[in-house]
Amino acid sequence: MGPILFLFSASLSMLKFKRTKILHHVLLVLMLVSILPLSFYGWQVIQLNRETLERTEKVSQLSIAKSLAREIAQYLNGYREQILGFASAIELRGGLDGIDQSEESRLLQKKLEEFVTRSKNLLYVNVVNHKGKGVRAGRYNADDALVQRFFTRAFLEASKNQWYISEPLAIEVGSQIEPVIIMSIPINSQREWIGATTVIIGLSEILHWITENSTAGKTVYVVDFNGRIVVHPDRSTIMTGMDFSRIGIVREFMEAWSNSRGNVRLSGTGPFKLIENGREKEMLGTYNPIPEASWGVIVQIDQKDAFATVTQMKRETIKWGIWLLLLALSVGWVSARSITNPIQQLA
Repeated sequence: MGPILFLFSASLSMLKFKRTKILHHVLLVLMLVSILPLSFYGWQVIQLNRETLERTEKVSQLSIAKSLAREIAQYLNGYREQILGFASAIELRGGLDGIDQSEESRLLQKKLEEFVTRSKNLLYVNVVNHKGKGVRAGRYNADDALVQRFFTRAFLEASKNQWYISEPLAIEVGSQIEPVIIMSIPINSQREWIGATTVIIGLSEILHWITENSTAGKTVYVVDFNGRIVVHPDRSTIMTGMDFSRIGIVREFMEAWSNSRGNVRLSGTGPFKLIENGREKEMLGTYNPIPEASWGVIVQIDQKDAFATVTQMKRETIKWGIWLLLLALSVGWVSARSITNPIQQLA
């Protein structure tokens, strides 16, 4: 009797196992048929949206960088033309003879003052002859040692009949620190160098432009070919002259400038990593050169901000995926039971 009961019990257990196995298989098939296509479709939509957003962001960055580079080039060329026009006027009136005489000096001084007052960003101008003697005018006292070093270099470049733009520097104008550059144009008479016109140009207009465009998570700033800041919208912590060469997109601009020997004309865009406050960020950035000044416009954004809608979509997809999984489990369980019950009864 004992062996018969054992065999019966074993057969019953085997039958239950088979029934359970059939139920699980049917349930698994139903889940795969319902969940996998939905998950695949959701993932494809997310990837497509990310690629679309990335293309849109790159186009937006390129548009901003090119537009600002063009405006900045026009801004600098405008001042260059003004200074060149002033230098030409001096040449036409007979050069710089007698500049060290009081009457001639007073007349030129008056002209310089009129020239400076026509522009709010023209902070200082001086005109000197080949001996370095001359007159000056403006709202800034240029006796600072650093500024004088730049003036000396500007004079030397002018003596080679070359125009000159300094590296960016910050000076105190009134009660504020202003980003400026020093620009110099040689003065010639009968094709011979006779002196130089040198000016200090404020960059507050350029600062205003980049601040206006630093919206929607983007940061826009200008660097020189050495990776030093020209202007940056965050003036409280980032000053003119700060080294930004460690930043990936700035380094790309510097490499492009170096490889082309200063003749880079094309923009560049792509992802890079940025370590900020000990945290590594995935960034997307663009550079556009400004050949007129050996500068570059940089536009960058945290990828979390750029692809925030994709991140939100992922969260929503996961949330609804979990709900659909639970629903599929419930429906699948009921359906599997209804399918396997007749099989179990036949078994």
